[in-house]
Amino acid sequence: MKKNTYIKMTAPFRENNRAARKLELINKICTYLVFITYPVYVLYLCFTAGHMLALSIIAPLVGFIAVSVFRYIVNRPRPYEKFDMPPVIPKDTHGRSFPSRHVFSAFIIAFTVLICSPAASPLWFTGIALAVLAAIIACVRVISGVHFISDVVGAFVFAAIEAYIVTVFFL
Repeated sequence: MKKNTYIKMTAPFRENNRAARKLELINKICTYLVFITYPVYVLYLCFTAGHMLALSIIAPLVGFIAVSVFRYIVNRPRPYEKFDMPPVIPKDTHGRSFPSRHVFSAFIIAFTVLICSPAASPLWFTGIALAVLAAIIACVRVISGVHFISDVVGAFVFAAIEAYIVTVFFL
């Protein structure tokens, strides 16, 4: 992404407080929905399908730690740092942009629910809804200027690879 692209993409939100607040609200609602659904899902598994409980906890946890370590090592600057422009969503984190941990976490939770749920069951549809929320979070993180497109695509790829590994080796 070039500075000019960043400015054009974020300007409508930086120049309009109402639009910026709406974008921030969308980010919060989608993020909270994913991260509230996950413990409810884990609790549900405690009482129903215990054989998937460990996998549903370990897969996101291991991935979250791996992505956090990777981000620390790579330490890529965020768009607002690189272009010296304020982000739409208030954020003062420096570096650790690649991959987006918000997006990774949302997608790995969605993939875990999809992997551990029978196809066409209500839980499986919950996994689809979580994947849609993860995609919205990815778009908002880019539009708001806190991540590059490659950060959110990388997060999706990390989550997809982990979901594949879990499926192949543990199911």
